Amino acid sequence: MIYFIIFISILAIQRISELFLSKRNENYLKSNGAIEYDKEGYKYIVLMHNMFFIFMVLEFFLLHRQL
Repeated sequence: MIYFIIFISILAIQRISELFLSKRNENYLKSNGAIEYDKEGYKYIVLMHNMFFIFMVLEFFLLHRQL
């Protein structure tokens, strides 16, 4: 179980840092004249990524998966 917690923690840290980097890049591009055509789409990608982690944790604990 400790390996799973370490694994999920590393993935969460990576994902959070990726979101900060993405936001920084977005601000840079917009300040240089970029146009965002699909403003609604990004929130669904973020939702999908978050649900992936939530369901992975639920599967591990509810179905008693082992590494």
